[in-house]
This record gives sequence, structure tokens and C-alpha cells, in this order.
Amino acid sequence: QYLIHQCPMSVEVTPLCRVGGSGLSMPWGGDDEHRIDDAARGVIYFFALAYSFVGVSVVADVFMASIEYITAQVVRVPRKGTQRLKTKKVWNETVANLTLMALGSSAPEIALSCVEILKDNFFDGPLGPGTILGSASFNLLVIVAACIVAIPSPETRKIDAENVFFVTAAFSIFAYVWLLFIVEIISPNIVELWEALLTLMMLPLLVTVSYACDKGWILNWGGGDSGDAEPQALAVTAGDGGTGGSGEPLQCIVPSGDATTGAAASSPGGDGAGVICFAPVGCETKEVVCGSDSMTCIIQVMRSNGGSGEASCRYHTQSLSAVPGYDYEEVEEETLQFADGQDLAEIKLTVLPRRPGQQSVLLQVVLDNLSEGAAFLPDFDGGEEESRLTVIVRSEAGSVEPGCAALVDRCFNINRLKLGGSTWLENIQKAIVPREDFEEAGPLGKVVLVMYYPWNVVYQILVPPPPFCSGWLCFVMSLVQIFLLTGVIVDLAELFGCVANVKAQVTALSLVAVGTSMPDFFASKMAAVSDDNADASIVNVTGSNSVNVFL
Repeated sequence: QYLIHQCPMSVEVTPLCRVGGSGLSMPWGGDDEHRIDDAARGVIYFFALAYSFVGVSVVADVFMASIEYITAQVVRVPRKGTQRLKTKKVWNETVANLTLMALGSSAPEIALSCVEILKDNFFDGPLGPGTILGSASFNLLVIVAACIVAIPSPETRKIDAENVFFVTAAFSIFAYVWLLFIVEIISPNIVELWEALLTLMMLPLLVTVSYACDKGWILNWGGGDSGDAEPQALAVTAGDGGTGGSGEPLQCIVPSGDATTGAAASSPGGDGAGVICFAPVGCETKEVVCGSDSMTCIIQVMRSNGGSGEASCRYHTQSLSAVPGYDYEEVEEETLQFADGQDLAEIKLTVLPRRPGQQSVLLQVVLDNLSEGAAFLPDFDGGEEESRLTVIVRSEAGSVEPGCAALVDRCFNINRLKLGGSTWLENIQKAIVPREDFEEAGPLGKVVLVMYYPWNVVYQILVPPPPFCSGWLCFVMSLVQIFLLTGVIVDLAELFGCVANVKAQVTALSLVAVGTSMPDFFASKMAAVSDDNADASIVNVTGSNSVNVFL
């Protein structure tokens, strides 16, 4: 059954770098290009290959931006045992790291393997497997070392979810042992369909086991998530509500029959600086009715259980379905200050004019970064680390939006389409005329900007920004661009190896592996510096190595 296909070793194929040779898209100069001196072409192909990796890093950044946009989305779900809602991310962090994040940083290696296997009629070539093996070595040896060096001294980063790390590390080792079995032992030199399908199914198995560890359902050690356990409550006293800009009170929506409304069961905590929450106590949702004029809403925040000394927290707005700049004015990281003895503070929220009959939208005001000694109510939305107030923005009663516009708004959110269009145009303008970036950059930064300039312009034009389709359009289009650019890289690597008389396996294990691993490198390095633990940076390495084999 394996003799149906003629072995490619028995067919004489003209080398890509010689007259008559051709690849996926190169040589662009035809046979005239082949007549140029090999040494000159070697230099040209080397720098062209290196410059193509710059393009990979640029489009990979756009790809990672779409993933960050997708995984940042939140949803309100019911809390167990109450009629209240709590806010949680749509994507579990572990699942996101092992699927979208690993796919994003591993996309160049996966694309290169797919392009090469299709190009060679389903016979393996030297670049795909070599790049995956070289990338695995680069991830383990270079990226981990770079993450350690990048952490400012004397800071440290510890793996919190050790169980998830052990699972991903074990799977990454098993992946290459399994690869050895299917290629050399079970059916030598042939990957059968059932082997491929079984290998592919190991990816959802890895994600499922890691998610179970993260939730603390299995292997519950090293800081797994305890799931939906309810935190202990703090007792507080009631306060006033917020008011609109015209002095009319904002409607506070509290679920009827909820035991946590008002004062809750007492427990230690909140002494000194006090307990900070939105007023009145028990209010997690407020409603704003806005017409053709913008309005300023005053949202009150109260301090109970002690008011001695100063206290402060940071606050910002977060979009649910509302669009910043079109439905409301965005607030980014402002400080709310309580003086000694002060028990009430105000946040101003500006709601922008509404079209007649426009769909209701939601946003949240989030309190976080409490000063020492203060506390949030742990049994309300946000828990111990945050306090969240959901604001529902409605149009004035009796107004009706035209049928077609209402249908489009209901399906696509007209304001989000406007935001996507304006962001796309702004990104293109900044890419074409990067005046501010160029003025602020140093001498080396200016060189880097010039080097990145063509790629930035091309990909800002070809790839729409994340606001469209909740980030998925940007995700798909950037993935398409990665595959197209990978096709060029395959040809360039083969041309360079041919004229330089370097084996393609050596090129793959070294130059190509390093170039395609740049997204992994920057993703892990940024996570090591910005996160307070090593989970994302290390799981990105072990997860990417597994994804490269399984997918």
C-alpha cells in the first residue's frame, strides 16, 4: 500500500538555485537570477531571509494583539447560591496560554511545516522537522535564559501553578518520544492517518488535563484554582447612591431576596483604613438613561468599618458591550483618594449622546490597587482584589431607531464598527508617518524604525485591527499573512542553502529555527518582566513545544 506513491528520492529534481528550478513563488528573477554569481546570491538570500524574519516578528505582534484582545473579554455569570452576577474572563488563563497564545507564538513553525509538506506532495522536507526541533532547543535553552536575565535584580519570579507546569513539561517530553515511536518504530518512515489523528487528539487532552489541574480538580498541589468557592463576608453599613449630572438619582438594580444586600455576616477585616465599596451597599448594577445630549453621572464610593487615616485606590472603566469614545468617555487609571475621616468619594462618568432607539450597552467601573490597610468586600463582584460596578446605558423611552440601522446595530454594534474603522485609519496613518516615534527614538531606535517601516505599513493596511468581530478578524487575517510570508521563507532558506552549499537541515536547525522562534522569545520575555509569577513565560515554552508536535 505504500508503493502507490513514487519515492521522491528516485526522481531527479532540478535544484531551486539552478536554471530550471522553481519553488512556491521564487526565484522572482526567473532563470536570469540563476546566472548571477553564487557568492553574490548567497549574500542577497541571507539578508533577504533575515529581513523576512523581521516581517514575521511584525505580523506576529499583530497576531498576539488579536489574541490579547480576545482573551481580555469578560462575561457576567451567576454566582452560586445567589441571584447576583460576577464578572469573569471568557477564556481561562491556562487554556488561553495552551491554545491561542501557544498557537500565536508557534504559528511560523507550524505554517512552515504545513507549507513544505504540501509543496513536497506529503513527503517530509528538511526545513519543517528541523525547524521544529531547533525551535524546541531554542525555547528551552535560550528563551528561558533570556527570561531570567530580563527580570530586574533582585526580583524573582516563581511558578505558582506547579501542577500545570508539571503537566505541560511532561507532555512536551512525551511529544518527542511519541514522535520517535510513530516515525521509527510503529511504521518506519511513514506517518499513517490514525497516527496523525491520535497525535492531534493529544492537544485537547493536554488542554483538558491542564485546565483540570488549574481548577484544582486533579493533582491539587502548588496553588491550583479552588474554583467557585465563596469568600468570607465583611459587615458594612448602608450608604447613599449615585446621582446623574442633573441631580436625578441613578437607578440601582439589586436582585430581590438576595441575602447579601445591606449588611452581611461579620468577619474580621476592614479595620483602620476601612472597607471600600460602591454606594449604596449591595449595589453592583446601576442604570443610566441618556438622550441626544451627553451627561455626567456621579458614582459614589463609600468607606465603612473604620475611617481613620488616608486611603486610596485606582479606578478605570472597562467595556463590556459599550464602546469607549462612542458610548462613554474612557477613564484610564485615575486615583480615588479618601482623606482622614472621609467616608464618601465621587467618580465622574461621562455618557455620550445616544441615537433614538439605540441598543442598550454595558460597561463597568473597576476599583483596584487599594492602599495598605483598606479592603474590598470579598462577596461582591470583583472579590478581594477588585470592586466592580456594572453600568447599563439605555436610550430615552419612546425613541425608535430606523429598522435597518436597528438590525445592523443589534447584529454588529455600529459603534464598534466605527471604532474599528477609525482605529484602522489611525494605525495606517501612524505607520506611514511615524513622526512621534521617530522623534522620541535614539540613534539605534531610528535604525530599527527604518528597518521595520515597510513591514509596518504593509501589515497595518492588510490586517484590520482587533475591534472588528471581537478580535477574530484580526486573528484570521494575521494568520493568513504568516502563512503567505512563510511560503517565501521556505524558498529563501532553500535558495540560501543551495548556493552556499549548506545542508537544508543545518539551515533549519539554526537560522530558520531562531527566526521563527522570535514570537516565542518576545512573548515569554514580556511575560517574565510584566507578570508577578513565571507561569505564563514558562508554560509558553513547554506549551509551544507540545503544540508544535501535536498540531
